[in-house]
Amino acid sequence: MSQPVVGTGFHGSLTVIAVTNDSGPGTVGQASAPSGALDIRLPGVPTTVPFTVNTLVDIHDTAPTNDQWNYAAVEIVATHQ
Repeated sequence: MSQPVVGTGFHGSLTVIAVTNDSGPGTVGQASAPSGALDIRLPGVPTTVPFTVNTLVDIHDTAPTNDQWNYAAVEIVATHQ
């Protein structure tokens, strides 16, 4: 559930998706800060051939830096058929 606080002047965005043929969530993460550059890192995201090691995923933005921000990220794992 997401509900904005009335009268704060902050704007928000919430995206909800429905997925079929998935086996559930994989790596999940969240990050937030009262200000600064937006950044979330997801460690250990599995990769496929030709990559055989887990890789770091870094979602980063350089602006705005004066606003509070919140990020949530979920890896959706496909069902192998």
